[in-house]
Formats: sequence, C-alpha cells, structure tokens
Amino acid sequence: MEEIRLDSSFYLQEATELAPALLGKYLQMGSVVIRILETEAYMPEDSACHASKGKTKRNAPMFDRGGILYVYLCYGIHQMFNIVSGQKGSAQAVLIRAGEVFRGHDIVRERRRNLDLIGPGKLTQGLGVQRTLSGEQIGKNVQLWDAPEVLHSKHPRIGIDYALPKDRDALWRFVTPAKYPTPKVKKRKRSAGVSKD
Repeated sequence: MEEIRLDSSFYLQEATELAPALLGKYLQMGSVVIRILETEAYMPEDSACHASKGKTKRNAPMFDRGGILYVYLCYGIHQMFNIVSGQKGSAQAVLIRAGEVFRGHDIVRERRRNLDLIGPGKLTQGLGVQRTLSGEQIGKNVQLWDAPEVLHSKHPRIGIDYALPKDRDALWRFVTPAKYPTPKVKKRKRSAGVSKD
C-alpha cells in the first residue's frame, strides 16, 4: 500500500459515484488500516437518507462539503461511519459497511476478539471509531489512501425497510471481494501435565 492522499475534489462526487470509487481504498485510524469492501450511497431526496427531512443537530455534517465525516449511533449500540460527499449543502454521504484488515491485526483482535469487519458496527469497533469524529475533515484523525479501481457488484441497501419502495430497490450498495487472507491465530501449546482422567 502506497500512502497517496486523495485530492479534495475526489469527495465532491455524487454519493452514488463516490460509493463505488471508495472500494479498494485504504482507511486508516491510528495504527489500524483496513481495505474498504462494501459501501452504501445516500442521496438528498432519498427517503432512506437522514437528511431527507431537513437539517438537524445530528445530521448537520451531511450538509458540509464532501470529505467531512458523519458518525452516528445506531440502535443505541453501533457507531455508523460515513463520508460526506458532493458540494456543500447537498446533504449526501457514503456509509462504509465492511472492510478487511490490512494492518493492525493485533489491535483489531483485541477490540473485537476476531478480525471480522463485515458489517458497519463491526467495522467501526475494529477501527475504534467514536462519534467525536463526526464533523471532522478526512486527514486529521482519519486517513484515506488511494488504490486502483476494483471490480464490484451492485445490490439494494440493507436495513432500510422504512424507506419508499423506489429507494429500497435502488442498487446503491456496492461490494468488492476481499483481497488479503485472514491470518490464522497461532494456537498456544498445552504444557504437559497430569491427566485428570
């Protein structure tokens, strides 16, 4: 992985364009680096989008310029990590749904007891994401490194039963296959001892 920063104009794309463009890129927080495997796009007039009913204190970062982070709590348990896209005021974002660990395996395993980052809650737990990041610009505590474009598939988004049918059916979830095999955990050797049998 080469640590090549993405130009600020990269984030000014529409969410439906930025979401597939983020696949295969490397997201870094501290010593943990993950490769992005799955994203979802949320557009301004999309009934599944937090900003569809206007600006609130929680969703205010979505109305900023592309490249800002939007983090919110889901079901009172999981942090959801989004990258705002488009021009200022356009209120759109990309949810990072899944990734694979590229660097910092031990840290992720300590946080999650495994390396499974398939799912937005698992991903943020592995990265150590907190809501205090919401409203921050990428490049401060979170880095995004460039990588070549990858092949991907399109699917309906997950967990938006409340949305209008046209939005539930929109193929705005983008997925690319994993690239790196998950390292096997070395089993500890059992010390010789007296059998209890």
